[in-house]
Amino acid sequence: MMQSVARFRFPSILSIVGLTGLLLVGLMLAWLAHDRPLAPQVAHGWLRADLLSALTLLLLAGYGLAAVVVSQADHWRTAVVAWCYGMAALTGHLALIAALVIVGVALQPAALAQRRLALASALATAGGLVLIGVMSGEWLYAAPGAGAGLVGGSLVLLLVGTVLASKAQPHLLFAMACYALLRTFSLGPWALQWLFVALVTGAALALWASWHATVAARALLPGWVQLVMAGFVLVGAGLGAGAGVVMASYVLLIGPLVLLARRPSFPLPNWPLLVLVWMAVAAAVAARLTVLAILLGLSGFLLVLALARWAVPPLRSAHVGRAGQGLALVGAVGAPLFVGTLAGPLVAQLQAGLSPYGELVASPWTGLLVVYNAEKEYVASLPVFVLVALGMVLAAAGWLILRVWAKFWPDRDDAWLPLSAAERGPGDDVDRAVCPTGIDMNRSTDKPKVPDL
Repeated sequence: MMQSVARFRFPSILSIVGLTGLLLVGLMLAWLAHDRPLAPQVAHGWLRADLLSALTLLLLAGYGLAAVVVSQADHWRTAVVAWCYGMAALTGHLALIAALVIVGVALQPAALAQRRLALASALATAGGLVLIGVMSGEWLYAAPGAGAGLVGGSLVLLLVGTVLASKAQPHLLFAMACYALLRTFSLGPWALQWLFVALVTGAALALWASWHATVAARALLPGWVQLVMAGFVLVGAGLGAGAGVVMASYVLLIGPLVLLARRPSFPLPNWPLLVLVWMAVAAAVAARLTVLAILLGLSGFLLVLALARWAVPPLRSAHVGRAGQGLALVGAVGAPLFVGTLAGPLVAQLQAGLSPYGELVASPWTGLLVVYNAEKEYVASLPVFVLVALGMVLAAAGWLILRVWAKFWPDRDDAWLPLSAAERGPGDDVDRAVCPTGIDMNRSTDKPKVPDL
């Protein structure tokens, strides 16, 4: 059953204040660490922060605030877990990062099945970090010899931890697992075979999840969309280049919008998704991986169809939905600003572990994104304002196609979703139960509802 927007009580207000404080810390750190990482000498490497740390703090705050909006309980736990993971992103000691990841999972509010997946993800992520320290003999990731720990076992554990975190659905854990995965580029380059493993795994996950998103019930769409996002993150890491890291960072940036999309009245706009798909395809083309570019484009097309089926008429949009649509538009139009001010310098700080096969640069104030290959040859460019207009046309076309589909194949309609206030009749005092056959369990008739064109 879908969750409703939380009513803000005193614990919720305290959680919002705490998460807003974390957001401000992330913004301040992004300004202070823009040129070089912060590493106080008195801390002897235990405290260390760079732009990847700042991005992680911003993501944790964003995911936390979105969770407070759509959930009804455990707001204080969300704030505590966000700060716990934030401290992990501000330390340079691998063992301490691993310990804080496990502590955060112990505090994470989740159902039993999700908790088991979350614990498995945390153990895999923590195990990968610990194995790096054991194999290299260095526990500070900024140490010159820490790159010797980038062996197959540690990278596999980190990849598994990222996939499990996306499946378990604790979004804060997913942000932390992605931080641990991208942090490995601070240590040095990956071996070529493990880049290939990440590419294959990410492309397969994105394609598989996007297909399921097109045929799944709308109530299950947030989970499938999250898996698609995880696939794109793995592809970005597997490219092992600046363009891939920028793409993965942008995936994480628009991730909180997926959490807001749990509201049935909020159709996640296609604009940030189209920018993401363009980034992914352009990065694959810059790396001369044409097959990968085709697969990522197909995955993005399927996800656009899924989100078009998610959409509802504008008159049924709630205040949270309208705010989410505005944030999504800002996320798309502001993509060049994000690349130019945060993602670009972040890539420069991780450059020791990245290859030159793909570079994504931006002209922030003109709204232009440009991709170059290893020879600094022009590959593709994108004016995001043109893409916003194109996204509106594609969204309208997809919505119309799927409405016609529902008319001729009514069994594909998600008639078992909870009724909105406008749809409730005098006898509809409770929501419709979730039923995979599309039959309304709370009405006297078993005839599925067919939408009107």
